[in-house]
Amino acid sequence: MTFCANQDEVIDAKLDALATQYRESRNLINLIVNYMRQVGDVHDAICDLPEHFDIDTAVGVPLTMVGKWLGWPRDHCGASLPRFFGFAVECGEPGYDIEAPYSIGGFDGVAVWEDGSMPGSVDYTFEDDELYRRFLKSRAISLAGETRRRDLHEAAKILIGPEAHIQTETPGHVTINFGRCPNEREREIFALMKDVLPIAIGVGVTFTV
Repeated sequence: MTFCANQDEVIDAKLDALATQYRESRNLINLIVNYMRQVGDVHDAICDLPEHFDIDTAVGVPLTMVGKWLGWPRDHCGASLPRFFGFAVECGEPGYDIEAPYSIGGFDGVAVWEDGSMPGSVDYTFEDDELYRRFLKSRAISLAGETRRRDLHEAAKILIGPEAHIQTETPGHVTINFGRCPNEREREIFALMKDVLPIAIGVGVTFTV
């Protein structure tokens, strides 16, 4: 734990140790105080540094650094599903598949035909700090090596929301229920969501609603 000293208390203590013959020299005292303030400002900055890298409050570059330390950078190569041209079934309608590899893209040139000519995934960058934070907190649970049911349940709620729950568990497979309709961004990065959950090696994951 970092000890954060009070500048005024430290300075007063040092001035109390000043030899009697120098205590009337205002110039010397001002010089000592000035230099100690500069050292104190550096100390305060170092003391406050951990707060900027708190996973619960960090934003921007500090949060990016936390992600690097956890082995989960903002940029991921080939981690997001491309938008295919198709006629997706709306959430809640018969035949809806939460992990269907297409979403309707229209004729604006963003979507492509699912004919095998396009790569199966595209790059993805976490630009939203709050979404990125959810992934990092789930990642932290995974790195702790915890793969018990309660740990997976906790991570799923962090990653997806309070509605998420484990629906079924069978040997080698687990189904996680969103408890709500996923948004389009979440559907694009299901692969990343699965990678960050605390799942034992060899266990498959399926999302459902």
